[in-house]
Amino acid sequence: MKCDNCGYIFNGDFDKCPYCGKVQSVEDKNILHANVPLGQHNNIRVRTILNIVLINMFLTLFFLDWLVFKFQYRVTLFAFVVCFGALLVVSILYAAKDPLSVYLRVDFFLILSIMIAAASAQFPFGDYRSLIGFLVLPAYLLISSIIFIFMLLRGRGKKFRPFVTEFSMLFHLAIVIADLVLFLIAFLSQKHLLFALLPGLEGLQQFSIYGAFGVAILLFLNFNIVLILSIFNKVKYIYGK
Repeated sequence: MKCDNCGYIFNGDFDKCPYCGKVQSVEDKNILHANVPLGQHNNIRVRTILNIVLINMFLTLFFLDWLVFKFQYRVTLFAFVVCFGALLVVSILYAAKDPLSVYLRVDFFLILSIMIAAASAQFPFGDYRSLIGFLVLPAYLLISSIIFIFMLLRGRGKKFRPFVTEFSMLFHLAIVIADLVLFLIAFLSQKHLLFALLPGLEGLQQFSIYGAFGVAILLFLNFNIVLILSIFNKVKYIYGK
């Protein structure tokens, strides 16, 4: 355990720090922070055990889906939502209650869920892959980017981590570009036009795809400009003009 006042690291369950006497916060007593001994000098956190169990559950259901349903992946989406949803809850409970950090975790989980649904939502009563992949996914990315901009402008994130935010923006941008490229290939080739365009929803579909691409590009460029300027100002402050 690490004292949240002086940083002193000590073993055992103490209400007060043995070095400075600071009463430990409730967060330090979170069961997810607890250590399970693995030997005389080794231990593992409860959170790590839960993560390992949930990941193994997902992989087991994934391979079961692969072998039983022959690549149709009818259980994969359900397994992902349950197992990685539980991982998401554990990570939120374990991490600091920072709005931006929580949002990035939830956003990453939702994007992967929609992508898996876009690849596997093929049922005897209907094929929804085009609807999810070329309408639901870009529409969500458009809305998610706008929320992202709003949270950054409002300063939602006391512990702002630029590299994590940069990775999230790159992930958004990569998904948007991939979706746009697949849509344009299908649209321009005319061979898979019915797969790309949804009857009656063409306008909304194109608005969501092009809008998601434009907003993601603007968000990425402006964030990096601000980030470069902030780094430049810090360097100038340290080393002078």
